[in-house]
Amino acid sequence: MSVLDEAIILNNGNLMPKIGLAVSEHLDLAHALKLGYRLFNCEPEQAEEMKKAISDQHILVQQLFLQMVLPKELKPEEVASFVTGHLRQLQATYFNLVLVEASSDHDRDLAVWHEVEQLAAKGRVNNVGMLGFYLDDVKAIWDQVALKPVVDQLNLVDPELQTYLDQQGIKVQAELTPKDNAVIKTLAEQKQVKPVAVRLRYNLEQNLIILLTNDDEVLIAKELNFDLTTVEKNEIISAEK
Repeated sequence: MSVLDEAIILNNGNLMPKIGLAVSEHLDLAHALKLGYRLFNCEPEQAEEMKKAISDQHILVQQLFLQMVLPKELKPEEVASFVTGHLRQLQATYFNLVLVEASSDHDRDLAVWHEVEQLAAKGRVNNVGMLGFYLDDVKAIWDQVALKPVVDQLNLVDPELQTYLDQQGIKVQAELTPKDNAVIKTLAEQKQVKPVAVRLRYNLEQNLIILLTNDDEVLIAKELNFDLTTVEKNEIISAEK
């Protein structure tokens, strides 16, 4: 089975692909769809390109896992029109995942969350998650909402936050880490793959949901026909410190 067919079970029982794409001008979307990618983070400015790629590949939008971000500048009263307008652009009826980006105003974030809950009740949103929420923010949201977060998109996760996320079953979504280093390059040579393939395998084995950002990363997923031993993973961890 290809890694593109693998899924993570979210804390509400729904499934989510382990690997996907952050849609941008740096990606060949039609080729990515042809390869089998199904998770796409798509913002309104990329909607037309996404819709065209879906049409060109003769894929039903319902076959995809579409996610979007509600930017921190968005006011609560703007949420419904922002989401439904984006859905119209994509000719879709719902988003599989909507991420609320953290602002410096908890009351605003909570009000936005409640707006997403209303959209979920109407069938426009299947899952809700967070972008850039750290420990105190995550705890506050968790205690005050009915529709619990399933994902937190982060660049860095400290151990205390990771422990809390694990307790609540919240998955971490991230771009590829770490950067290439001597250990990763050596492992790549030993396994006869590119360093980015080692990084991707390492991230997936950390139970992360990965968003790829360029065509080189997109193509490399087909090379993941190897595993990392515990010793090799520990070597990568040590090299990061």
